[in-house]
Amino acid sequence: KMAKISVVMPVFNSERYLEEAIDSIRKQTFDDWEMLVINEFGSNDRSSEIIKKYADIDHRIKLIQNTKKIGIAESLNLGIRLASGEYIARIDADDLAETDRFQKQVDLLDSFPEVVICGGWQLHFGKNVWIHTTQSDPEQCKANLLFYCDLCHSTLMIRKKTILEHKLFYDKKYFAEDFELWTRFVQYGKITNIPEVLGKYREGE
Repeated sequence: KMAKISVVMPVFNSERYLEEAIDSIRKQTFDDWEMLVINEFGSNDRSSEIIKKYADIDHRIKLIQNTKKIGIAESLNLGIRLASGEYIARIDADDLAETDRFQKQVDLLDSFPEVVICGGWQLHFGKNVWIHTTQSDPEQCKANLLFYCDLCHSTLMIRKKTILEHKLFYDKKYFAEDFELWTRFVQYGKITNIPEVLGKYREGE
């Protein structure tokens, strides 16, 4: 059966925080999701064991093991191609989602078909504690992309139909493959952010 949301998470030697990240998805109040965890080739810590352990207890979680090294952009593209969901939710293996994140984003995307990407604010923690407060006005979001990436990648929910219709995949040629992709997305719909913390971003040591 198709899920409403496909969560796409790329993994490379991510054992340290992986369980916390997956748990934050399993605790979502909105539970109609599948989670595609793409383990990069050469990832040689306990990441694949951890993912398999979760897949055994929760049928919604699936391990996708790369058989050659393809990098983060192509891993994300692979996850999107395999996704059954109407919406693609992004999270990284060391970040956390607030428990009501999915419900809030689904409500918004279901209500506003012209919105193609919905993000949120992100609490940075670890080395420094601060909140990345992104703009919610679509025109301001679009304008900001001229200057910097004002979207928190690990909080985004994206309309899959828009990706497939306009071939809006990540391009590995770019160092900031996410930023480059959003500059293409704005041609096909609105980008907005829910003005509250939807995720937590771990700042590295």
